[in-house]
Amino acid sequence: MGEAAEATTGILLARWSEGDRAARDALLERHLPWLRRQVSARLGAFLRMRGETGDFLAEVVGEFLEYAPRIAVADESRFRALLLRIVETTLRDESDWYRAKRRDLARSVPLSGDSVLSLDPALHVDETPSGIASRAEEAAWVRLGLELLESEARRLIVAHDIEGHSFAAIARDLGLSDDAVERRHRKAFARLAIEVKALRRGELASPSAGSA
Repeated sequence: MGEAAEATTGILLARWSEGDRAARDALLERHLPWLRRQVSARLGAFLRMRGETGDFLAEVVGEFLEYAPRIAVADESRFRALLLRIVETTLRDESDWYRAKRRDLARSVPLSGDSVLSLDPALHVDETPSGIASRAEEAAWVRLGLELLESEARRLIVAHDIEGHSFAAIARDLGLSDDAVERRHRKAFARLAIEVKALRRGELASPSAGSA
């Protein structure tokens, strides 16, 4: 793994997007120690309450790299900030529902090989050969934005906008009124729009941005 370990994060991500598993392993080796320190400082008590260990972080990050959209960065601090948000969001999802759903989405709605999303404005070029955002690319941005949402918001958007369930069906499952589900979905979709716009700028939206 020597050559992979010496490469920059941006190069490793590019290699991983091309299927180089050694690059994935090198990314984990490089960034997990930093993540463990950050999560321990910010969510140590919460992690202990859930009985989680350092292996949990490796699982979360490994699954993100395996099944989420491919990304490109020039500044590894952006990559680390994204990983930290994803880990924190996953920890707060008590059912870990989206971890399984991410795998399902990757299998049932595979993304185009051209859907490598740049998280650094300096890298922004035409992201498809025609210079026009494809539906696959838009789906990739949405999938990346979903990584940063709270559990209920993710569930509503996946159920209605990806799986095609009606608000009435979702309301029955949740034991809520149709109107309540529609209101919550509008709020969730607005939050997703904020996250995706920030990601396209190479930023992360504040967790409280757009909250009512």
